[in-house]
Amino acid sequence: MGLFRYLLAATVVWTHAHNPSAPGFLNAGIAVTSFFMISGFYMGLVLETKYGSNTRVFYLSRFLRIYPIYYLTLVFALTLLVAASLWQGNWADRLSFYAHAWEGGHNLLVGLLLLVQVVLVGIDLPCLLSYTDTGVHLLPLAGAFEGILLERMLFLPQAWTIGFEVLFYLGVPWIRRWKTKTILIVALSSFTLKIFLRCLGSDGETSKWEYQFFPPQLVFFLLGFLAHRHRHWISGHISPARLRTGLLLIIGMFFAWPHLPAIGTDLVWWGLVFFSIPGLFQATRFSRVDAFLGSLSYPLYLVHIPIRWLLLGPSGSYGATLSPIHLLLASTLASIVLAVVFENRLESWRARLVQRILASQKHAS
Repeated sequence: MGLFRYLLAATVVWTHAHNPSAPGFLNAGIAVTSFFMISGFYMGLVLETKYGSNTRVFYLSRFLRIYPIYYLTLVFALTLLVAASLWQGNWADRLSFYAHAWEGGHNLLVGLLLLVQVVLVGIDLPCLLSYTDTGVHLLPLAGAFEGILLERMLFLPQAWTIGFEVLFYLGVPWIRRWKTKTILIVALSSFTLKIFLRCLGSDGETSKWEYQFFPPQLVFFLLGFLAHRHRHWISGHISPARLRTGLLLIIGMFFAWPHLPAIGTDLVWWGLVFFSIPGLFQATRFSRVDAFLGSLSYPLYLVHIPIRWLLLGPSGSYGATLSPIHLLLASTLASIVLAVVFENRLESWRARLVQRILASQKHAS
């Protein structure tokens, strides 16, 4: 599923170019929920085939998979912001918000913002808050809000999705013990909340309660997990011909998304992805090219925001327009460097470490 994961990450990068004149593809929010489904599938896979009930080793493996490259990209982003500040002689971009908050006596807020960006758990909370000189305010479910969005103070604002991943990782060793009926009930509750929030909200920032609040997004992780648990049943009912048809529909929807109906299209997409994931995984699992493209998706997703700042330069403004092709190419090159020089080597070391721990525990027992 490497190519699919790369295309999903590329969709987010393309959207963050903020160029309305560029051709449109799959909605970035739909791409993110597809990532959640794939993550749920993979967590079901690795818990079944590698870790079993060994929760501690699973947590160690996930930490080494997520945090090192996140920290490296975070340092890169901070370096760019500090360099821009030195270049122009004042605090650049979001650093100016930290300076303003600190001078306004909101030291605790500054400390908490820095903390959640280190631990990742809770990094989604600033997406649901606004900031004014009087303090922090919860975003309303609908209507206007005061001040600025607190997420503007995050150095890697897209990392809220990584925070969701971490929350799911923390809970999935227990979720795997649930019966399918229980998972379906929780997934249905999550999806019902999502629809409820969608009906209450409106276009714009107030939709964040549907999009950047973990409970209504849990459904996608659970669907991916169920796709793995029942992969044999799905594969038995989805013939190769049907799988090819489903993949062709996914490709068509990917490129035609802006021209598709606004209502119901996302449901069709999620259904196609759910039934296609097991077959797509099986068809690509031994492809080195596909695996390499998949290894680019996570660094591409992380590094594209700092690359955007780099392309805009010190005087670039928030929301400024870029060429999406230039942003995607530059971010892909940066992700290749991260993958080849750092992530792939770390991944090899992580795999060896986990295997040694599991082998020593098996020998000890």
